Order: sequence, then structure tokens, then C-alpha cells
Amino acid sequence: MLFFLLFLGFLQGLTEFLPVSSSGHLALFQNMPFFQLYTDQIGRAGMFSYDILLHFATLLSILFYFARDILQLIQGFLQYLVGKRNQDSRLAFRLALLILLANIPVFIIGLFLKDYVESAFEALLPIGIFFIVNGLFLFSTAFAPKREIKMHDMGWFRALVIGLFQAIAVLPGISRSGSTIGASFYLGIQPSDAARFSFLLGLPPIAGAALLEAMKVAQKGFVIPYAFEMIMGMVVAFITGLAALRLLVWLVSRTILYPFGIYTFLLGLGVIVYTFIQ
Repeated sequence: MLFFLLFLGFLQGLTEFLPVSSSGHLALFQNMPFFQLYTDQIGRAGMFSYDILLHFATLLSILFYFARDILQLIQGFLQYLVGKRNQDSRLAFRLALLILLANIPVFIIGLFLKDYVESAFEALLPIGIFFIVNGLFLFSTAFAPKREIKMHDMGWFRALVIGLFQAIAVLPGISRSGSTIGASFYLGIQPSDAARFSFLLGLPPIAGAALLEAMKVAQKGFVIPYAFEMIMGMVVAFITGLAALRLLVWLVSRTILYPFGIYTFLLGLGVIVYTFIQ
């Protein structure tokens, strides 16, 4: 059981930030017969509780890695509100508004289309198709135009387009980081700023989704049947998440996303073939 829970922590930390879709990978494993052997032992309530813990661990990874950016954003936003309106506070306030604007599409989907989206997680075929779509999009970013626009200069239209791509990534197999960073490339945003905006943009929905799921689980009571093993899984998810963040930021700075495109494309093909031969 320890190996299984550590593996889930590793998988969550690795796929949450790399552009390969954590939701797609988890949905893929949950549809595999061998997965049920372990989940039946833990129980449905225990798996829900562990899922919340892993998402909390990866959320901590973002907060830790981008701590300076987050603190500067909050500090500048508050300074602007209280009247200390220098250049830094104006930029921070503007960036905060762009992040809020870009998150409108994903929150609309969360409110009105949640049941339809969740149904896509119940079958392997759509997951395979979405993996292929994700792979083709990531591979295409190698041909995106030159990128010179800074994050603070992107404007409301670019922010909203990136937000729309983030909303599409609620589907299993479509990567949130890959969609938003890839869209930023096509919109001409500098690679390093594309990565920063992607993860700052992802903080509200990631935190909001974890909070909503935690509230649902709390109503029925948290169930942690393997406390030590689950805590170790959280540690693995946190450390792996930090490593994945560092790796992705390094790759994005060099505009290298196509290897992940090849991987998810081949994975999608494999999933589709599996659905027809099983």
C-alpha cells in the first residue's frame, strides 16, 4: 500500500505542472482494473480524502516556488488600494485584474458545466482523444511566432484568450499549463513571463477546486485509513511538484514543449487502441 500511495503522490506532483494533464493520467489509472484492487482497500471516502491532500501538497509547491511573485503581487495590489500608487503598485494591480479576468471562463464552466465535464472522466476513449489533441497543440508551439510581449503588457484580450484555454483544460487529457503557456506563445508573450502568468493564473482555480472538494469530503467526514503512508505521499507530491515546476520553467524559457506533445500524442493513441482491444 505504501508503494501505491507514494506512486500516486509522485504522479500528482509530476503531472500537475508538466504539460501532460494530471487529471488525464489519474482518470486513466482509475479506469484500469489493477487500480481498483488498491482503491477498494482504501475505500471511496479514503481516496477522496487522499486526493484532497495531494492537491493541497501541489498547491504548496506553487506557493513555495512563486512565493516572491505572489508576495509582490499582493503587496502591490494592497498598496494601490490604499492610495500608494507608484509604478510597481499600478503594475501589480493591473496584473491582479488580468488574472481575475482570465479566470472568469473556468469559473463559469465550474458553475454550469461541472456535471458534463465530470462525465468525460468515466470512459477511456474521450481521454485518449483529448491526449491526442493536447499532443498536437503542444507540438505546434514549436512553430509559434516570435515572442516579445511582457506579462504586464499583455492587455485584457490576451489575458481572456489565455483564460479560455485554461477553461478548455478542465477536460481530462488537456493540460492546463500546456494550454495556457502554448496560448501565450501564440499571443507573442515572452517565454519566462508565459510560465509565470500561467501558474499565477492557476492559483485561484486550483485553490478553489481543492477547497470545494475539501468541503464536500468534510461534510461526510475525512477518512484517512493509512495516515503515515498518505503523509509520505504528500511529501513526495510536494517535492516532485517543485522539481516539475523547475523543469518546466527551464524548458519554457527555451520554448521547448514539443517533447511533451509527442508523449501525450503517443499516449492518446495507446489509450484508444486499448479501448478497442480490451
